[in-house]
Amino acid sequence: MNLDSENSDIDVSIIAQENEITLLNTIADAIESCKSPYFQISRVLQARIPLISIVDTLADNLQLDLSIWKLDKLEIAKVFEAYLSIDERVTPLIYAVRVWSKARKINNAYTGWINSFGWTVMVVAFLQINSVVPQIEELDLTKEKQDWQITNSSPVGVLFVQFFEWLLAFDYEKQRISIRHGGVTAKEADKFTDDVVFCVERPRTPYQNITRQVCHRTLKVIRKEWKRVLRLIEQGAKFQDLCAASDTHKLN
Repeated sequence: MNLDSENSDIDVSIIAQENEITLLNTIADAIESCKSPYFQISRVLQARIPLISIVDTLADNLQLDLSIWKLDKLEIAKVFEAYLSIDERVTPLIYAVRVWSKARKINNAYTGWINSFGWTVMVVAFLQINSVVPQIEELDLTKEKQDWQITNSSPVGVLFVQFFEWLLAFDYEKQRISIRHGGVTAKEADKFTDDVVFCVERPRTPYQNITRQVCHRTLKVIRKEWKRVLRLIEQGAKFQDLCAASDTHKLN
């Protein structure tokens, strides 16, 4: 979807009918059998989406996450491609948020943060609320270009600021982010089997939280990061200042 930089990690999925755990173990075993000192293999097989992570120490620790592709991912990819085609502001806004979140080290689901997919869904929800993109049901995935009457003409920089203002005002205790419902809807925590401290619903799967790994401690840090963005912008900071490298966050 053209949302990554040259320093981004690589996500690869295999479309296969075999049992995903068995197939991932077979691939990991094959790589480890090469006995290369330059590849570090981690197996994350108990997650909802099992994967193996491969780090190439010769390529500045480039990380590749390999998973087995599920059919709903194909549809989700088409949904986001449709959103990117609607308005030229969508791609740079998502890209900016993802770059910022990675620089500030709050973009990693395995350590309790929000991953790039989660941040992307959050941006799309914000754009729905602000009449830049439509609800999923209004998309025609058979068309290369979507027919949508855009009523919001705010530049990307303004939308970037408003995104963080919206997040800080978002009532995460009573609401969930859902692009199936135009951006935000009632939380309905009792209908989820996941943890729902902060809830971003999977686009095509009702009552599945893609930010289930976020706990009260990590959410507290994330909210501090949102406040930091707005504070620095108010002080006249540039985007590169917002993305200044962060030390590992202390979770008290």
